[in-house]
Amino acid sequence: MAPKAAGFAYNLTADPADREESDTDPILHLEGKAYSDASEDSLIVSPYTSRSHLLDLRLLNRAQALLARSLTIMAPITADYATSPFIRSFNWKAVFSLLALSARAEGFEWKEQSFYVIVFRSQIPPSTSRSELAAFDRKAHEEAMAGNGVLKYWFGNPDAEGRNVAT
Repeated sequence: MAPKAAGFAYNLTADPADREESDTDPILHLEGKAYSDASEDSLIVSPYTSRSHLLDLRLLNRAQALLARSLTIMAPITADYATSPFIRSFNWKAVFSLLALSARAEGFEWKEQSFYVIVFRSQIPPSTSRSELAAFDRKAHEEAMAGNGVLKYWFGNPDAEGRNVAT
């Protein structure tokens, strides 16, 4: 039997009252709940949802699993995420707030951890075959998941000039 994927669906909204001009990461309000097909051992961590693309939580230590679950709410907070500084483009405060809440709820004492983030910036010519590119991307993600080191994979939509970011 194939594992069912677990994840969270969240509505993320930035409240302008919570943002000062110098604040590059607005406070985000989370309104969410676990979505169906939840399982204790697999997690959807990318746009790809077939079994070979799921994260097997049984292969992770507790800190990695908590972070992977928290990263399910990662989302851009700026329309120009393809060209803006990465740290300012996503809802990191919300991700790490969820991580802290989850660790506390599970009675897990977080110790210093190191994780690597890989940011791919690209510019796709208009002549690019999107279907061919998608097939290559899907296969590359499947191979990466077989290596058990990917906790999250996200990519956006190219802007008007074909620029995009993936992480």
